[in-house]
Amino acid sequence: MPSLSMPVLDKRNTTKMIHFSSAGFGRFLFQFVFAAFCLGTLMGLFMILLLAAFGR
Repeated sequence: MPSLSMPVLDKRNTTKMIHFSSAGFGRFLFQFVFAAFCLGTLMGLFMILLLAAFGR
């Protein structure tokens, strides 16, 4: 990854860098949403188990 202080003259290089950064951000966002979904599902199951245990 080239340093940001160095001026980039190649157009294809800049578009590739932008595409790579957006792809990395999308992957991070997907992992974050997936982890949040898994945690939410686990917490929901835990709450259902607690309600079932204390309900009877």
